[in-house]
Amino acid sequence: MNRTLLLLTLLAVFVGVIVRLAGGSGVDRSLDALAPQSRSVERAIGERRFADALPVALELQRAYEDESLIAYWLATIYHGLDRPRDEVAAWERYIRLSSAPVEACPNIADALEQLGERARALEQYQRCVGFDPREPDRLVDLGDAWEREQKVAQALATYRSAALLDPHNPALARRIDQLSRRMDSGQ
Repeated sequence: MNRTLLLLTLLAVFVGVIVRLAGGSGVDRSLDALAPQSRSVERAIGERRFADALPVALELQRAYEDESLIAYWLATIYHGLDRPRDEVAAWERYIRLSSAPVEACPNIADALEQLGERARALEQYQRCVGFDPREPDRLVDLGDAWEREQKVAQALATYRSAALLDPHNPALARRIDQLSRRMDSGQ
């Protein structure tokens, strides 16, 4: 009897694995970005009707929990509704689900700054550099954050790293020159 129970259990596990690998119950559970609900969310966002987009996006999120596009929409909607705490949570979800987490940058850090959470914001700017270390804009965002924290040496080093990636950026060259002079004068 125990052997029969063990074989039935193994068979059930095997069937479960096969069904999961085959895509579940045969029903496609992926979001159709061209479906009417998806299009209505995008249209409402484009028209800056964030309050109209929110309930539809939340309904879609319940139906498609692992869809990064919906997390992106929600982050954009919460930003438009001036709900930075919800925006941060949506960006975190997006980062977790997306193959392109850098798309959350610098928005997640900006939302944290809006909440007055400057230390967490600085960590997010650093995290964003880690997502795409060859993107000078992420380094400039981090340099700006260092400057706001009065960490001139860190800001200058970060801007210099950005300038190595974008050597023909005159605004960046001016910023480096200004900070260098500030450091030389002891400010």
